[in-house]
Amino acid sequence: MKKIIFFISLLIAFSGCSAIMHSIGESDINRGINIYQSRGLTTEGINYLASGLSNAPDSIIGIESFKRQYLELENQSENILRNKIYSERDINALKLYLLASEKYSILSGKIPQLTFNKEKYFSLKNKINTAFENYVLKDNLTNLNRKQKINKIFYYKSLLKYNQNYIIREKITKLEQEISINIVLTSSFRYRYNSSNFDIQNILISVADKYTNRDLGNYVYFRGYNSYNKYWSNNSYLVDMEFYNFETPILEISERKEGNGEKIIISQRKKLILSGEYRVIDSKTYGVVEIKPFRIEENYNIEMSKTQNTINFSNENDVIRKILEKKFTNIILYRLRDFRNF
Repeated sequence: MKKIIFFISLLIAFSGCSAIMHSIGESDINRGINIYQSRGLTTEGINYLASGLSNAPDSIIGIESFKRQYLELENQSENILRNKIYSERDINALKLYLLASEKYSILSGKIPQLTFNKEKYFSLKNKINTAFENYVLKDNLTNLNRKQKINKIFYYKSLLKYNQNYIIREKITKLEQEISINIVLTSSFRYRYNSSNFDIQNILISVADKYTNRDLGNYVYFRGYNSYNKYWSNNSYLVDMEFYNFETPILEISERKEGNGEKIIISQRKKLILSGEYRVIDSKTYGVVEIKPFRIEENYNIEMSKTQNTINFSNENDVIRKILEKKFTNIILYRLRDFRNF
């Protein structure tokens, strides 16, 4: 009896979930149709419609709308492919046809009313591949800046989603080589050299070694510390971190007793301050193209404990090292790539 009740409960729960998903599907279908009626054929509308039909495959209004939109996309693509020159708008329309075909093909497997003509699709797909290729080859990038070229790379890559084309891939690779930037880090000190300078520089070097050859995003690559000659090219920059102030002033001193007054704890709240400037050197001109100040600040605590027989100090150098490691990591991973001259 308990088993019967259990299976009935499962059936009710499953039916409830199915009803919810069906309701979500109908809602998505309505959104897709509304988008089509207000804005015409769009990626957003097709995605909503396909998602809706996946959850509500018995929706007659959804099926008829998808059939209508797909036929319109098919006819539109055939008309575009009769041209010899293609605009970006044409290419986007062809991309939308390929997206819709992918959705239509999947849904046709579980919705008998959707008949997918594979032969016609592959014929159009081959022609679209040629159209993409011609568009990319004729696309003039002469007056584009680096940011615009990066956008072009992402756009060209979107054309490879449904067709792998080595000519488009070649142009992408050439563009990537053209806009890639290599950054090498070094450091110097404006004032007299001392032991703290040596420690700061060693900490910076150890952090830089961890991230050598790191992709910082947007085709900017960190090539390590003081290895500039290896990457001396038109797209290389040396970033010199020039330090000119390092101090650890005391902000507050407090004292407390522990263990019935047998142990005295003296605490110091201090502030680490390290300031200087970035000097960015361009390999093309060997000149400084940008100077930007930086300032590192962070509060920290150190303690001295004293008993009748012993005195123990916390290691302030370790505390400072951890702070600088964290700050230098942040600079390498997130600050170096954002200089405006890159």
